[in-house]
Amino acid sequence: LDSYITITIINGSDGGDYICVAINEAGFDNAAVTLYVSLEIIEDPENAYVQDGDAVTLTCIADSFPAPEYQWEMMNRTSGEFEPIDGETNTTLVIDPIDYDDYGTYRCEVTTPTINENITSEE
Repeated sequence: LDSYITITIINGSDGGDYICVAINEAGFDNAAVTLYVSLEIIEDPENAYVQDGDAVTLTCIADSFPAPEYQWEMMNRTSGEFEPIDGETNTTLVIDPIDYDDYGTYRCEVTTPTINENITSEE
């Protein structure tokens, strides 16, 4: 019986609480540990070429434990700084219909507050 566990290819679904129980003739004991899985972007949003009136869907998928949180951002054309888009906190950003004011550079910022991590998708 092994006294350890090895996870060779880890992803967010492997994260969580693990309990080790030891039993012998003298009794038993246990210990608990939480496995946190660092953020990784699995799918970056891809460039989209559209015309006024078209619909566009951008997708950003990340993996971690605890589950990642998303915030879509658009680059301000004047300052060049990225600014959060109110209410856009899902893995997909849908703009339908698109108009001139929507043209620009987008990215998603992904965070895991519990382990104080954040990463940003490719622009």
